[in-house]
Amino acid sequence: MPSARSTTPAAASLAVFSRPRTGEDSLPPGVGRALHVAPDERLSQSRRVELGTARGYLWPSTTGVCYLVPVGGGCMPLRRIERRGLDVAVLSQVDPATGRYERSRVFGIVRDGIRSVRLLLRGAGPVTVGVDDNAFYLPRLREPPLAVRWTDGRGVHAVRIARLTPHAIEALR
Repeated sequence: MPSARSTTPAAASLAVFSRPRTGEDSLPPGVGRALHVAPDERLSQSRRVELGTARGYLWPSTTGVCYLVPVGGGCMPLRRIERRGLDVAVLSQVDPATGRYERSRVFGIVRDGIRSVRLLLRGAGPVTVGVDDNAFYLPRLREPPLAVRWTDGRGVHAVRIARLTPHAIEALR
C-alpha cells in the first residue's frame, strides 16, 4: 500500500507519520465506523503503534493527533505536544465502596527526540517507560502517577498529573 502524504501539521512534525504506511496501519474493520470522527481527522493516514503487549493507532488531524488505545480514544492538541513535549491521557478506576483508586493506565504522545519518560508514583520509585513511534503506555498502576518527567535536547522537563480530590472521589460513590 503506498504511503499517503499528508499536509496536516502532526504528519509533518511527528516521525511516526513519516514512515511508510502498511496494511497493518489501518484500523481494524468496523472500528473506524464506530468512532465519532471529526471532518479534519485523517483516518486514512493512521499508523499502528506497538505499546508493549498492547497495540494502538494514531492518526493526524488538522490541529492534533488522534488515538485509539487501551485507555480509550480522543485527540491531543499538537501545539501542546510541541510546546510541552508530550500530552498524557490517564484512565483510572475507583472502588465505589471505598473511594480509593484500584487501577490506572497511562498513555502519552511525545514529540520527536524523547526516548523515554519517567512516571513518578506515590509511595514508590519512578518507573521508566520507553517511547516507540512517538507514544508510550503503562497498563498496570495502582493509582495515577503524580507527574511525568523526560529529558530531550531542551533539558529536563516535568508535567504534574491532575488527580481527583478526596471530595471528587466521594462524589463518585
